[in-house]
Amino acid sequence: MRTCIVTVLLVLTITGCARLERVGGPYYLRREEHWHGWEPPSGSTWHFIYKDGGLNVEITDRAGMTGGSTYRQFTHGIYGRNLAYIEFDRGYRLRLFVYSERHGRILVDPAYSSYWKVIADDTGITCHRYQEGRESDDPTPVVYGAAYLAEL
Repeated sequence: MRTCIVTVLLVLTITGCARLERVGGPYYLRREEHWHGWEPPSGSTWHFIYKDGGLNVEITDRAGMTGGSTYRQFTHGIYGRNLAYIEFDRGYRLRLFVYSERHGRILVDPAYSSYWKVIADDTGITCHRYQEGRESDDPTPVVYGAAYLAEL
């Protein structure tokens, strides 16, 4: 019995804990908390997964880390049958992607990190750039309409 408990704790320590939740349509988010030794969880990673019928596709394992401005909290949204999401690259720069059932992963905006304010709703995603280094509304924001995101 003691060996069994130690084995279970060891497996949890090495692999961490994961939660799977449906975010809409055929899309799921798996959050994994990472454990190091006997310490509390020291971080987490987000994985977006596409599940339809017998098909399971891991879309990304670097999703959802927006940080920064309180006006830039968009992490993901469903547009039609497509998932729009934020991903960080190896240099921790943020990029906007869409996962399309027809075309797979599509890089929509490689410069997502340059926006101080992002508004995402049923009409689409509106991104405001810094104005002369200040957080000020952009007179010509970058707009990705819901119809555009759904058609990718």
